[in-house]
Amino acid sequence: MAATSLWGVPMLSPALISLLTFLAVVSSALFALSTYLRLRTSQRHAYQRTILDPLTELLNRFGLQQDLLSLPSAPVVLAVLDVNQLKVINDQYGHSEGDRYLQTISQHLKAYLADDTVLCRWGGDEFVILFPGHPQDKVRKILTTVQQAIPSVLPGICAFSFGIAVFETPPQFERAFALADHQMYEEKQQQALTGDPATIDLGLYAFSQQLETLATPEEVIRTGLARTRTLLHFDMATYIEVSSDGMLARHLDQDPAITALLPGFVLNLHVPFTPMPALVVRTGATVISVDYPNHPLAFASWIEAGVKTTILTPVLIAGRVVGILTLIHLSTWKVVTLEMQRMLELAALRFGHALELFQVAETTRLNLEGGLLGRQSSVSTTRTIPWPLLPGLRLASRPPSSRQC
Repeated sequence: MAATSLWGVPMLSPALISLLTFLAVVSSALFALSTYLRLRTSQRHAYQRTILDPLTELLNRFGLQQDLLSLPSAPVVLAVLDVNQLKVINDQYGHSEGDRYLQTISQHLKAYLADDTVLCRWGGDEFVILFPGHPQDKVRKILTTVQQAIPSVLPGICAFSFGIAVFETPPQFERAFALADHQMYEEKQQQALTGDPATIDLGLYAFSQQLETLATPEEVIRTGLARTRTLLHFDMATYIEVSSDGMLARHLDQDPAITALLPGFVLNLHVPFTPMPALVVRTGATVISVDYPNHPLAFASWIEAGVKTTILTPVLIAGRVVGILTLIHLSTWKVVTLEMQRMLELAALRFGHALELFQVAETTRLNLEGGLLGRQSSVSTTRTIPWPLLPGLRLASRPPSSRQC
């Protein structure tokens, strides 16, 4: 029979007391261990945040400086990489595109370089890489391979320039960095990539050169509009012909990956003006909506179709709006930079010039055919003559329609 206390409560046996005491000690120890491990994990994460670049997940400058202290005293090849025209990419496509480009470069570096290399994002557009025990010629060959493997955002410009130097001890790092940095800038000069990106304007200049090769209205619309959409990374591009009483969608260029259709958008069907195109016609100026669903002039069915960002730019002849070039983005909200606006306006200017030349040539032909050259023509030289339909497109009849673009 179990012993009882003075109050009649059964007393615990010494063995049970020992067991409970042991369990309490173990429980306390486990709790302490768990707290310690959580603290160590938290400290490790905090330390990692101090040494890692959050965008690329490479070492940051402080992290590289810590690694330098643990390197053996042996020859180390130091490479300094500088991303070419990152500011132009940011200005032309938005900072989110610039961030994606930096991530693409870092991913390629991780994929191509050996595990013993030390990768660091040194600053905004600059990377530093340490190659312990690697010969310089091998390092140069590897970096050239990476350079060629990264897709170029700006036509004809490689992703980065680089220079290399060698050091053996941490105190020699600063000197090697200066030598590699100087070599990198020499490479930039050879590639004609130095200077102020805002004044060089490489993307805009190259785009202008491409447009100059397009002579006819068909070429500008079919080729120029596609190049504009692709270069600026939009999902859709359209040309809308404007008349006094409405508009007519004449051409659509679309990313093959985009299968969505815009409600009310029918090629070669005359429709009344919707508010945003009407504003372009009334002002003769570009209209931009980064957040289309919340724009006061947004078209309801386009909101339902998922349109998020759009740019509308007028095509002018003698100061009169004859058409509208439109870029449309559905997959996400898109930053519209001044550079994007300038490129679309440049395409509209080129198209207006091609239309004007076509109209002059067509007026001259009609005058010659009518035998009226040299006399007052019955065909006014200011008459608007429609540019020829693109192959495969037929002009539909123009009954009143409630469909809108």
